[in-house]
Amino acid sequence: MKFQFLYFRQVAADQRGMALIVSMLLLVILTVIGVASISTSNFDILISDAHKRQQAAFYAAEAGLTHGKATLAGRIQSGGTTPTWNDDILDGATDTDVDGAATLLEDQALGTRYTYTVVVYDNVDGGDPDNPAADDQDGTIILRSTSQPRNRMGGSATVEVALRGYYTFDTTFEGSQEGAGPNKDYFGDDAGAVDLFDDDGALNTQLGGS
Repeated sequence: MKFQFLYFRQVAADQRGMALIVSMLLLVILTVIGVASISTSNFDILISDAHKRQQAAFYAAEAGLTHGKATLAGRIQSGGTTPTWNDDILDGATDTDVDGAATLLEDQALGTRYTYTVVVYDNVDGGDPDNPAADDQDGTIILRSTSQPRNRMGGSATVEVALRGYYTFDTTFEGSQEGAGPNKDYFGDDAGAVDLFDDDGALNTQLGGS
């Protein structure tokens, strides 16, 4: 009977030791999970911050592009059958690529965090063989805007577009289509202009209505 009691005490002591080991393992596991969660949260914050900075840099470059377009407004030459950009836009360009581009706007401040620089260069359009970089022939030029942070806490971005120039004209109407007059030709106004709708608001059948 004495030996059985001693054996029981030994088993109980072994179980208490196992419980301590299990408790320590659980504590270690919970600690690892907690540290991993904190690290994941910090990583997510860093990703979010980097995304915000990149978006801000992109919008700054977009602002530069808008500024560049406004600067070029009205710079299309009206002579000839194909509209072309004024050659002075390309003053300073040395090649028909970004490495040989002419600077249009340089280090323009956008708030306190970003600046942007806008350059312009001609596409390969068969211009003057002696100076193709400064001779637009097809009305297409390339505008490129690059934003830079004013400190080390921001990103940079580049936006590039091809600009095609077009003529615009004022819209005019013939007097014979506008109101009362003695004739129905383009020399005079129509005395009995046909209304699109009758007095009841219905579509006039003489004009193809039903």
